[in-house]
Amino acid sequence: MSVAIKFHEPVVIYTAKQLAAMKLQDLQLCLQAQEDHCRKEQGVGSKAWPVLEALRQGGEITVDPKKKRNAFKLNGEEIKLSILRQLEKRGYITIPKAVY
Repeated sequence: MSVAIKFHEPVVIYTAKQLAAMKLQDLQLCLQAQEDHCRKEQGVGSKAWPVLEALRQGGEITVDPKKKRNAFKLNGEEIKLSILRQLEKRGYITIPKAVY
């Protein structure tokens, strides 16, 4: 039995024209969300960055149960749990509690 972990984009990046057409309150909320997103993205470590890019390209993380621990794989390559926890902390993925 394998479980798939989905990637969800945390924020929509708007163009200048789209921002100009918004109400002021919506504009401020969108700008704040974009700034927070950029701040989170700068904190992603060098080992987690290729995993994040692969997820954005449409890759999917699968969880294959083994005898002592679960194996997390992205496109057939094994990924450490610490990298996935870093992405989960920043809001890019959600790891089901049953997987730990």
